[in-house]
Amino acid sequence: FLAPFARAYPAARVLVSPGQWSWPLNLPLRLLGVARAEEVRDGDASQLPAELQSRTLDLPPVGLLPWIRFTEVALYHAPTRSLMVTDAAMRLPDAPPPTVSERDLLEWADDRNTAISGLRLLRLFGVEEA
Repeated sequence: FLAPFARAYPAARVLVSPGQWSWPLNLPLRLLGVARAEEVRDGDASQLPAELQSRTLDLPPVGLLPWIRFTEVALYHAPTRSLMVTDAAMRLPDAPPPTVSERDLLEWADDRNTAISGLRLLRLFGVEEA
């Protein structure tokens, strides 16, 4: 969603989380159509308006490839006490579709969940025996 958004708003300043990567091919942002992206840096007051504070959560690589890691940037707007955390900004309809089906919710609530067991066996995403 980042490249189409950046092209639609050419005057916008584009900030991305550190270590931004793309799937399925990890291409540089400029090849994806985002030539002017800047990485958000914690503690750099010059990057954001004074009323915004940022914090970065940078998790270690998940074990698939060294460059696949999850990094989130949270923004806090003190005057309105608003916390903003997002992976992707997108337009949702007035009645958005359910994001997780009832069947999946029930399956994931089951202690015998096959997906979690698989992640545990593969030791992915930090899922280990309790």
